[in-house]
Amino acid sequence: MPLLVALLLLPRPAMAEDWSGADKAIHFSVSLAMSAGIYGGLWAVGEESTVIRASTASVVAFLPGLFKELYDAGQPGNSFSGADMFYNVLGIAVGCAIMLTIDLLARPPASRSKLQAKAGLRPKLSAAISSEGWRF
Repeated sequence: MPLLVALLLLPRPAMAEDWSGADKAIHFSVSLAMSAGIYGGLWAVGEESTVIRASTASVVAFLPGLFKELYDAGQPGNSFSGADMFYNVLGIAVGCAIMLTIDLLARPPASRSKLQAKAGLRPKLSAAISSEGWRF
């Protein structure tokens, strides 16, 4: 990420960058599909750590977009596009968020309650009722 920040801070020509071009949807969609697919693939092969799945998916999906922009920057009449990288990162974040949500919902309810307690979230009221009565 420090490299991305450094590249975004480099001086660029005075041309305004197009933030709504058709290629932005492609950057977003490809990054979303890659991050979700890699996360799902790691889940399917038995990687148990959610952190490892999400971080690996994020890094692997980020690299092709970064390399493409670095390639573009070396082409005559072209430059590194911060807007393209923004949409790449946004797609990665949405793809991982979707997979993390699916991952959480696919867990047994008892496992979800433990995760919520670890995160400091209060379980739903129905989960707070036990055979011993109400728990607060």
